[in-house]
Amino acid sequence: MKWSDMDKTRTVADRAREDAINLLSGTLTAESEGQIEQRCREVPGYQEEFLETTRLMASLESLAEDSDVEQVLGHYQSTHSQKRSPAASKWRWSVAGMAAGLLLAVTVFLTFETTEQKPLVKIDRYITQIGEQKDVTLDDGSVLSMNTGTLMLVEMTGTSRRVILERGEVYFDVAKDPERPFTVAMGERSVSVLGTEFNIHKSPDQFTLAVVEGTVSIHKPEAVVDSSAPLLAPPQGESLTLTSSVPRKVNAQTVVEYQNDGDRMTASVDHNVSRYQQWRTGILSFRNEPLGKVVQQLNRYTAKKILVESVDLLDTRIYATIRTDQISMALEGLEKSLPIKVVVHFDRIVVSEKP
Repeated sequence: MKWSDMDKTRTVADRAREDAINLLSGTLTAESEGQIEQRCREVPGYQEEFLETTRLMASLESLAEDSDVEQVLGHYQSTHSQKRSPAASKWRWSVAGMAAGLLLAVTVFLTFETTEQKPLVKIDRYITQIGEQKDVTLDDGSVLSMNTGTLMLVEMTGTSRRVILERGEVYFDVAKDPERPFTVAMGERSVSVLGTEFNIHKSPDQFTLAVVEGTVSIHKPEAVVDSSAPLLAPPQGESLTLTSSVPRKVNAQTVVEYQNDGDRMTASVDHNVSRYQQWRTGILSFRNEPLGKVVQQLNRYTAKKILVESVDLLDTRIYATIRTDQISMALEGLEKSLPIKVVVHFDRIVVSEKP
């Protein structure tokens, strides 16, 4: 990838900083790692900026002397290597693991000592624990509501607004700013907007986007957001599945599920799309949902995990409204209407068939 092929709106420092953030947050794909190697070899000044930024960020986490970090940085420092380093492909660390368990937000300031003075870069990291919810108000007035077990990084500059959603769920109420697009990066795909409201739930192998208001764009991380991109418009009452990597616009009342495996997007219209933010009130509603899916959702909110002993129970249909702070009580209440037995232990909740 020659410099002429890169996004002209980004400087070498901007591109290097973004790649360093992705490397440290574990969102790089094998393709992205190869692109970093190419830039180190072909883009003037990129290698120095990338290595310096990554070392500075690692030092802030007391990882500067970590052998895995040194191995990966040593690989990218070699501009002649054509073979991917095993460490570069295997090495990942969880930002949550690096943080203390009670750490909720850390502000990282990066300065560069070069001949030309560069602006200060501010990166904020936010974490919610299991069962915790919190609101984060950004400098531009955007409000990000974080659900249980969420980790995200936020970077605000004079020309862009960017969130790296590592895991969890966030409801975005984005302040309008035509001069600074707002992007949520999630590895294989990113979502960009100018000002709207939407909910994203990200797990390791997929994410679900529910657009409540306005229009968003789904695109490859390195793609330039195109306002003329085709609309992803599923027919009423049906779902539409795509495997194309072409950027797509998504309107309000549309829900998109993206699967990493197969690079597949499935979209559907949901006139009750506001239910995707119901968790913000501490309430979860299930209408004709299988018990297996209900348990999967409830386990996101409790450290005392729910175990279903019988496979035959997983398809049992559930109609229930459950408060996230009363999960044990709600499950015990379901015993009265379902053929299940619920036993609460000190470290787990076991659901089995009634004798």
